[in-house]
This record gives sequence, structure tokens and C-alpha cells, in this order.
Amino acid sequence: MIRYVATRLVWMLPTLVLVTVVAFLMLHLAPGDPAELLAPADATAEDVQRLREELGLADPLPLQYVRYMDRLLRGDLGYSYASGQSVARELLPRFAFTLRLATASLVLAVLMGLPAGVVAAVRVRSWADHVSMVGSVVGLSVPAFWLGVMLMLVFSVRLGWLPSAGAGTWKHLILPTLTLSTWSIAIIARMTRASMLEVLGMDYVRVARAKGLPERTVIVRHALRNALIPIVTVAGLRFGYMLGGAVVTETVFAWPGMGRFMVQSIQARDFPNLQGGILLFALAFALTNLLVDLCYGLLDPQVRYQG
Repeated sequence: MIRYVATRLVWMLPTLVLVTVVAFLMLHLAPGDPAELLAPADATAEDVQRLREELGLADPLPLQYVRYMDRLLRGDLGYSYASGQSVARELLPRFAFTLRLATASLVLAVLMGLPAGVVAAVRVRSWADHVSMVGSVVGLSVPAFWLGVMLMLVFSVRLGWLPSAGAGTWKHLILPTLTLSTWSIAIIARMTRASMLEVLGMDYVRVARAKGLPERTVIVRHALRNALIPIVTVAGLRFGYMLGGAVVTETVFAWPGMGRFMVQSIQARDFPNLQGGILLFALAFALTNLLVDLCYGLLDPQVRYQG
């Protein structure tokens, strides 16, 4: 397994390099000049050009990219155009907030979606199955921004139980977690139901029941364990998407995470922050996929890893 992990980590490097190339070109070829946004309102064209040269934006794109990669290979993500702070110092605290929100959302999605899918599969075509599937359709259909506003209106404005914005205490995490996890709960519930229905029809499940094993043992130890591989895959992908796709939720609840920060950096055309954020998201997504692959071996002893 160690050789497999080492091989996967090595193969991440070309992927991350490609991400830097695409991100660099997309940002620098998009309309908008950071120097014009940073310059004072009364700045002349000469002042803007001087600022552009100070930022290194007047050089040819290949030279700018080589300079960026040279700093990156030395562990330097550069400095923010707007604040002048190190990009790493800007990103890491915000990434910690996004990681906290994504982790809480994934845990809630698994705790709610997995049992709902199992019950729907075990009691197929019953009222529990219909309620679970209707709820999943609703969860997939409700926009995150609308759900966040409604939760804020009910629990913060009307009832006053929970704070509406910020990230001071654990109570601030509840509403953003509910908003971000809704889509994932629906997906995991539907995937669990489909996977369990397929496994429950297998011969080894019928044999386990014929041996007189308790139904709970048959469901948990024989059916659910073998149905978990596609569910783990979906959960891992959802975690990656939560890390990079929490922009709406973080904006609605003023959560000081990466999504909100990336939106602000886009508005300011802050290329170093954006390049560092995109690279950090890509690395987190790649590591999540590796962790999901390693979980396969724990769920299925027949899985073997080769370098």
C-alpha cells in the first residue's frame, strides 16, 4: 500500500502543474486589470503603468508564469495585490473555516442520508420509502441561497435561537451546515437505496437469511458493508465539492471561509490569492480522492493496491 500511495502522490504533481497553467491563463486572459482597480481614482495613465510594472503585470505571460512557478517550487505562493500579505497567511485560516464547514456538512449528510437510504431499501415501496425519496427530490430541488435565507429567517429572525452570520461559536455552524448538507443528504440517500436494493438481491444475502441470522445482522454486516463502496465514492466526491463549492452558503451566512474569500478576490482581480486558492482546492480534492481509494481496501478485502 505504501508503494501505491507514493505512486499516487507522484502522479498528483502533473495534475497540479496543469491546474496552475489553466488557472494562470484563465486569470490573466480574462478582462480586467488589477492595476486599474488598485490605483487611486485620480491616478494618471503613467501611474497605472508604473503600478502594473511594480506588480510584474507588464512582463510577457510566459515570463510571469516562470516567475510564479519558481516561487511556488520554493514554497512561496506570492503576496496579495490588495493587502500585501502573504497568500499563505491569507488562505490557510480561511481554508480551516471551509474545512470545518465541509466536514460538519459531510458528517451530517452521512448520518441522515445513509439511514434514510437503508430504510427505503429494506422497506421498499412502503411509506418510509416514499417519504425518503420525496424528501431527497425536495433536497435536490431547493436552491442553497433560498434555503439559507429561509433558515435564517425562521431560526434567527423569528425564533432567535441561532445567530444569523459569522463564525464565533459552534452555534454559528448549525445553519450553514444544514444549508450545505441538504443536497448531499439527498444524493447519499438515493445512492444508498439503489446500492442496497442491488445487494439485497444477491445470493449471499439470501443464504445469510436462510441460516437464520437476525435481520439486523444480515442488513448491517452482509448487505450494507458490500453496498458501501459506491456510497463512499459519492461521499468523497461530495466532500471535494463542498470544499470548493461553498461559495453561496458562505456568502449568505458571512462565513469567513475560502468561498467568500475567492469571490472577493475575483472582484478585486487579486491574481495571487486566486491562483493560490485554486491550487489549494485542487490539492485537497486530489487527496480526498486518494483517501476514498484507500477506504476501498478497508471495505472490501479483495481490493489490492499495486504501485
